[in-house]
Amino acid sequence: VFLNPISFEIVFTQDGETDIVTKFILIIINLTVLLVYCFFFFYKNDIYNFYIKLKFFGFNIFFLMFLIIILELYFGNWIKKNNINHLNITRNATYNFQLNNLYPWEDSLSTYVRDELGFRGEYPGPSNINILTLGGSTTAQKFISEGYTWQDIMQKEFFKNGKEIYVVNAGVDGQSSLGHLAAFEDWFNSIPNLRVDYFLVYTGINDFMLNESSPVFGRDYLINDINKKSSFSILQKKSALFFALQKLKGYYVAKKRRARHQKIDLNEANWFDYPLLSMHIEEYKGYLEKYESRMIKLLKKINDFGSKAIIVSHSANGLWMKEGDIIYGIDANICNSDGINGKRYNGVDYYYFKSLLNNKIEEICNLRDVPYLDIDDFLIFDLNHDLYDTMHNTPSGAKKIGYLLYDKLAYLF
Repeated sequence: VFLNPISFEIVFTQDGETDIVTKFILIIINLTVLLVYCFFFFYKNDIYNFYIKLKFFGFNIFFLMFLIIILELYFGNWIKKNNINHLNITRNATYNFQLNNLYPWEDSLSTYVRDELGFRGEYPGPSNINILTLGGSTTAQKFISEGYTWQDIMQKEFFKNGKEIYVVNAGVDGQSSLGHLAAFEDWFNSIPNLRVDYFLVYTGINDFMLNESSPVFGRDYLINDINKKSSFSILQKKSALFFALQKLKGYYVAKKRRARHQKIDLNEANWFDYPLLSMHIEEYKGYLEKYESRMIKLLKKINDFGSKAIIVSHSANGLWMKEGDIIYGIDANICNSDGINGKRYNGVDYYYFKSLLNNKIEEICNLRDVPYLDIDDFLIFDLNHDLYDTMHNTPSGAKKIGYLLYDKLAYLF
């Protein structure tokens, strides 16, 4: 089952490794084969007990398969319409997350609400959304309570100034532009009467080192090619068991890459005024070309949806800082775990790579008359109060972003 050319070619990547989900499946298959072998070996000379045990074994296998089918039909996407479990999107849920000292807050809780469409925020209905924000965890902001996200701040500013403009949050932790493309395929197109004036794409960190052949989170790691219709891709999209395994994989990889939400005292970190790498353009060329391709596709998706785009490059001001003409970057141990092309980089390197990314998306936007903003052109966050790690904002940081985006985008309405 395990060591043959066909299975090796299917389950292993080119570097001879395989992911945690495939490992789990392989373990189950091999344990099943081992149990069957042991069964036949121990009872090969006892026909009477052989048939009794075979019936017992067969009944339990049948019952287990029946149970799996029932669970798949109920929790999977086989029957239900518009089931978007595979997109890693929460719907019809209210959570009170413990902040665990991420930042000081009156009750140390973050109230996180997702409505029946999977959106966050107050709005009349899907046909009356002026701005729908796309992004990852810095957009979703699950550790900032209702009413305090940067989308909430933007909407309050519009209302305060006499404009009934609704800013709705469709951010999904870990999602990159690859996931945004899938969101149109499987999420937005399935919502009746969804009308959006502008999709605001809050882009940056999740696209920064995205490996399209092995993405990490949400629908991101279910798509290598969203047009591919193989049997395995159908299983990925519909199976509840596969979704559960992928959630475990996401947790495992997030822990490995330090992408989980945890307090980092940035003032206690080591900062350097020199990069670890030198040829940044050459190192980043492949990533940049794929990012350009994805963003052009995303802008077309937004246009085809009958909406307009706004692109905002978010900040990771906890990775680098600028004093005069000198760039300081945070220690490589905090900055990354996997590196770029197998090479470690620090915060100074990140600044140069992110500048290349921002220049590329600004160029794409300028050619298409799409409004573009780079948060770092306007804001410098207080490391003590506005961030609880290298990229995630506290309510005070979110407030600064909300005020800035309102100030720069109010003219559109």
